[in-house]
Amino acid sequence: MNSPRTVKTATMITSSAVSLAIFLFLPEHSSYEPTSAVPWNKFSHLDDALTEISTVIKQAVGERIALNEKISEIKEKLFTRLEKHPLLVVNAQARSKPAIKNAIETIEPIDLESEFPDHDFSAPALFQLGLSTRDIDYLQDHYNQLRHEKIIIDERAVQQDYVSRSRHTRELGELQDQFRQDVGEQNYDLVLYATSQMNRVQVNGVLRASIGDSFGLETGDVIYRYAEKRIFSPDSLSILTRKTDRSEYITIQVIRHGELVTLTVVGGVLGAKYEHIRTSPPGSVN
Repeated sequence: MNSPRTVKTATMITSSAVSLAIFLFLPEHSSYEPTSAVPWNKFSHLDDALTEISTVIKQAVGERIALNEKISEIKEKLFTRLEKHPLLVVNAQARSKPAIKNAIETIEPIDLESEFPDHDFSAPALFQLGLSTRDIDYLQDHYNQLRHEKIIIDERAVQQDYVSRSRHTRELGELQDQFRQDVGEQNYDLVLYATSQMNRVQVNGVLRASIGDSFGLETGDVIYRYAEKRIFSPDSLSILTRKTDRSEYITIQVIRHGELVTLTVVGGVLGAKYEHIRTSPPGSVN
């Protein structure tokens, strides 16, 4: 689990990003107040409490996704301003994109999937899917090792004072990618499910004349794969789309009415609204 110092530092980083957004581009939202805490004393039944917790978690995830999208917009605006500012760029080398991007890389959004190792592993959840005890033990052993390695990374980040900075994010991302490679995409899906994490991205709306609309993306589609990579979170999809542009064509696979449908779109932001959902994945054979 993250140490109190890690949580506090990460909270400060997120708060700073929000403050930057409000100061530069969102003056009309300066009266924003965070979501209130869950009123535990009003619940008379555990089921009611769990339902309310689930609602609050979904709202928090949605707010985090919206924040990451706003941060991306801010980064582009900052890039434009820094690129043209005569006091900040004094020569041709300083005007290069890498130099400017390095100046603002500390607000790079963190992929939510990188945070899932802090959750408990539910063997019964996988047993109900029909997995054998041997397969469940295999996944749980790999997951426990992942949690151990993440603790080491977090503790090192605290000791060397780079919590939630680009180096920390990169190290967590590399750990996550290695884990996905070691266990395989199907088993990674099972681990997300076993740790009560959302594991699907569903389209809740498509903007007219957007890339998604122009190339056949529909409300209700579940984004299964983008550019040959399995998609498990809106953040992952957002990061991938921002790495592409309209000069290239990308293959997308979506689940539509239970069938796998392949679309070819140009690169760039799809222009859709998403919901992070949790569904039962099919079992895997090791």
